[in-house]
Amino acid sequence: MRTTLWGLVVLAASLTAGNCARQAAEPTAGPALDEIRGGDIAAHLKFLSHDLLEGRAPSTRGGQLAAEYLATQLAALGYEPGGDANTYFQNVPIVESVVDPSFTLAVSGGPSFKYLTDVVAFSGLQQPEVKVQGEATAALPSRG
Repeated sequence: MRTTLWGLVVLAASLTAGNCARQAAEPTAGPALDEIRGGDIAAHLKFLSHDLLEGRAPSTRGGQLAAEYLATQLAALGYEPGGDANTYFQNVPIVESVVDPSFTLAVSGGPSFKYLTDVVAFSGLQQPEVKVQGEATAALPSRG
C-alpha cells in the first residue's frame, strides 16, 4: 500500500511557503514568490477535496487517485522521486482491526456487557481472540 503523506506535506509547503513568508515580512519580490498564486492553490484544494475522490482513504480508488495527482504535481514542480523504486511513493503496511458487533465482555460471576451498548473495548493486539484477567474500572455516564 502506498501513502503520500510526505508528498502532500512537500506539495503544500511548496505551494504555500511564499504566502507565509509574505505575511511574516515584506520580502523583496523574487522568482519563487512570483510563481505562487492563490488561484492555483485553490484549484489543487478543490480537486483534492472533491467528492469524486471518495474521501481519499488509504488503499481506496480515491486515495490512489489523490496520490497519483500529488505525484504528478511534485514531478511538475521539479522534485525528484525519493520513495520506493525511484517513485514518489513509500510502501507502508496498514493493519485494519474490526470488532465483531456480537462481542460481549463477560465478567466472571457477574453480568455480560454488549459491545457499543454497554462497553467499548479494544485490546490493540492483532489476534482473533483476546482474554484478559484483572480488575476493571468503569466510567458511567451521569444521569442528571
